[in-house]
Amino acid sequence: MKTSEQQPGFRKRAFAATGAAVLAFSLGACSSANTAPVPSGYSSVVGIGGSYEAGFAAGPLVIGMPKRCLQTAAANPLQVARELGVPVHNFACSGAKTSDVLSKTGSKRQPAQLRLAERAMRDALVTVLVGGNDVGWMQYLEHCAQKGCASLPAAAIDSPRYQRLTHNIEAIVGTAYHDGARKVLVDGYVNPGKLDCLLTLGLTRHRMTHMDYQRIDQALWLLNGALESGAENAGAQYVPLDQAFFEHGVCVPKVAQGYVAVNESGPWLAGPHYLNGGGAWHPIQAGQNEIARLNLQAA
Repeated sequence: MKTSEQQPGFRKRAFAATGAAVLAFSLGACSSANTAPVPSGYSSVVGIGGSYEAGFAAGPLVIGMPKRCLQTAAANPLQVARELGVPVHNFACSGAKTSDVLSKTGSKRQPAQLRLAERAMRDALVTVLVGGNDVGWMQYLEHCAQKGCASLPAAAIDSPRYQRLTHNIEAIVGTAYHDGARKVLVDGYVNPGKLDCLLTLGLTRHRMTHMDYQRIDQALWLLNGALESGAENAGAQYVPLDQAFFEHGVCVPKVAQGYVAVNESGPWLAGPHYLNGGGAWHPIQAGQNEIARLNLQAA
């Protein structure tokens, strides 16, 4: 699959339309608002997003954080902050959509991430990984793996949803810069790689076809294209993850060790039924390590 950078004229298309780490959700517990910038130039790292940014499925939950958000100590914002030697404020919450991030009031299930992050933004490095829930990316992968992509309705890759996603990413980035962020990185979503082992392991009854892979590639291209366009339109840097994960997807040579091994040469992505299915298609610890590495490189 070609990445969005490889697609002819893609950048011109607008789709019209976290070692010391301070873990904070409430600003009363956030001690980095007045932290002087360190040699890196960043005062802190601020994480914004959904389950990928929260680090769900990558390790034990962080004590003291809202359990509903399912944050783990392996989450990439925490790793980036540790390497930079700055505090971290990870506001990411599993299940978040871009509209939840932009909300002024939040809800019982989702905090108002940007409002809570406002005072932590000054001179911060902001990492954003959100959007998959807007377009049902996890459900799309699960359906393709279990039943095949052919039975998905055309609305599964319906264009207006991606246009709205681009607009919301622009708004998230714009708000971060307005609140004083030094740099904003918008991460893309990952390629699950080949999924043929799932049938062999009895994790699915469907044999993946060439068309299934084409449909997954198309949906991922649309998702990451919307994120890239929104990021670049608002002056953020897009960080592609799909190709880095391709050789470390769900089915790799060390799959026999349990298909969710946590070694760097094994899978970086959890397969179906991991954590009773709730952690399926999420980066495990090795995957979060790679996301952190790429974000540090871009910082």
